[in-house]
Amino acid sequence: MTLADNTLPGGRLSTAGLRQLMLNGHQYRDVLAQALKLGTNDLIAIFHVCLDGPLTPQQLGRRMGMTSGTMTALLDRVENAGFLTRKHNPEDRRSLLISATPAGEDAIDWTNQQLGAVMELALAEVPDVTPEQFDSVITALSRALERYAEDAQD
Repeated sequence: MTLADNTLPGGRLSTAGLRQLMLNGHQYRDVLAQALKLGTNDLIAIFHVCLDGPLTPQQLGRRMGMTSGTMTALLDRVENAGFLTRKHNPEDRRSLLISATPAGEDAIDWTNQQLGAVMELALAEVPDVTPEQFDSVITALSRALERYAEDAQD
């Protein structure tokens, strides 16, 4: 399949919409990061920590595909901006744990509100789709992409 070919084998689905969603999602994330005066990777780090934290720098670096040096610089920026904090890991004194600050949690709450408004606009364009159906499809796509990425790393 090429980029010009928008259908999966058998003509079952068009990939054009998902491909465009992924591209627009990057732009959308950039806009959110800029509104918060953050870099895009800084915002992604906050998302990871709020979703799955606290995390060690190594865990966050693996999730983001970053080296320890790059991760240290990113954490310095985001911690100085007041969105994340690093504290000693009580289970391993040689390690640190990264947690969201109240400002980091507020930033993610704000991004969730923005995304919720976008999702309502999208649902208004497809009145035959319920919010539950929409959520089911988005969740299934997210899991499929996650599995694909995990399989590719193995």
